[in-house]
Amino acid sequence: MASAPDVTVLVATFNRAHCIAQALDSILGQTLPPRQVIVVDDGSTDSTAEVLARYGDRIEVLRQRNGGKSNALNHAMPRATGDYVWIFDDDDFALPHALERHVPVLQAHPEIGFTYGTGYVVDAGEDGVHRRHRLKPLPEFARDGERDETFPRLLEFNFMPQQAVLARRSCYREVGPFDERLLFSQDYDMMLRLTRRFACRRVEEPTFIYVQHHGLRGAAADRFGRTEREVRWLQDDRTVVGKLYPDLALRECLPGGQLRGELSAADIRRARLQRMCFAVRRGLWAFGWDDLRLACEVLPDKSLSIDERRICAAALDVYLRRYVAMDSLVADREMARRVERVGRRGPHSRRPSVGREIRREWAGMFRRYGMKGRPYGRAASALRYAARLVTEEGQVT
Repeated sequence: MASAPDVTVLVATFNRAHCIAQALDSILGQTLPPRQVIVVDDGSTDSTAEVLARYGDRIEVLRQRNGGKSNALNHAMPRATGDYVWIFDDDDFALPHALERHVPVLQAHPEIGFTYGTGYVVDAGEDGVHRRHRLKPLPEFARDGERDETFPRLLEFNFMPQQAVLARRSCYREVGPFDERLLFSQDYDMMLRLTRRFACRRVEEPTFIYVQHHGLRGAAADRFGRTEREVRWLQDDRTVVGKLYPDLALRECLPGGQLRGELSAADIRRARLQRMCFAVRRGLWAFGWDDLRLACEVLPDKSLSIDERRICAAALDVYLRRYVAMDSLVADREMARRVERVGRRGPHSRRPSVGREIRREWAGMFRRYGMKGRPYGRAASALRYAARLVTEEGQVT
């Protein structure tokens, strides 16, 4: 059993009187209880204040005008006194042994900045009943020393929700405040900043329950449902990409990238594909185009590795329930023509090329995309595009 942890828990809440008590009870009921719990009431107009009052001096309550989650957390962070900070959502649940799982790892490894893990996902209906229950998956990849792939894989998608992470307070102080422009992706933005700067370790046991709600969300003056929420999530992620991409060095896109010396040609190709994936997965082909083109010019006769094939597939994978990368490419004819020309060597060349491999990899995905009958009348366009991607060099006009 670890010693009593010096942990501060931060919770931002807005009009969650119906569930904030369950979240707080799960935090205060830890087998290794935190020393400080700060709740920011972000301008609630329901009975949240009365619910919080029942906890007395077991929690510290800050009240402010409604400014959003990022603003609320920035308000609370300077008041945190713990060595470790756990940011928790007001509608989720901490499993009883969560801090008992996280704290000993941080205590035993002073060289790391934070720990992260997984949890269970449940769907909550409008009646508040939790129905489906499943484990939130974590990707498998190397996580130690020079082979650590945590940051490159996090560039692809966010597998570290805020409640999954226990970080040293000094780490949050070093990377700076939450971006208040972001309504949904502030967690992802912060996880990228932390993972880019600090080493971390994974806690294997589940530590939380993530509750998916189907009701309205957003600030008091701007409420919206689940479908619109996904659109805004994508918009926020594009802001994150736009902020990070221009400053993202190639070596950072490699396993253990910050620990490496001079990059080999194979390193450069993989790094460019990884950085390309980060952008086009969100439909931002204009960001990723140069990396795709230049990757195909490095070792053009050397076949894609297993890891490179996985990266190329991830670039076009389903994102936020939508085929964002494919929708964007089918809709942008000029960019689609550029991708068709990737790696082409002229009308008489039949030599294998990495560009041809990528096109064939993507052609199969576009074919499946088209067969599913994507919306906006793009299914037929996707099938035609898939056919063009596998056409031999010199036959595409």
